[in-house]
Amino acid sequence: MSRKIKVGIIGFGNMGGSCASALKKRSRYKVFIYDTDQEKRRKAKNFFVTKDIAQLIAAAEIVILAIKPQDIGNFLAQNKRSEERRVGKECRSR
Repeated sequence: MSRKIKVGIIGFGNMGGSCASALKKRSRYKVFIYDTDQEKRRKAKNFFVTKDIAQLIAAAEIVILAIKPQDIGNFLAQNKRSEERRVGKECRSR
């Protein structure tokens, strides 16, 4: 059995939910989910739901940002530290 690729999806609305479901159907992916909406997190019971974005970024090899375009700037501003930790982790592992 080969190693599963860890994919994190931020946003579990229509787009994120569809991506997660498509990846889940393929056995080579382990899918992590985070959404700010508690109800959406509750509906994601067939996935690995993380408690926050930092946990998702730490767990995933690939991160898919599945949020509304108008929310991207605010998201990036709020989560700059999480991404900096991820980039630092990637640089150290090479």
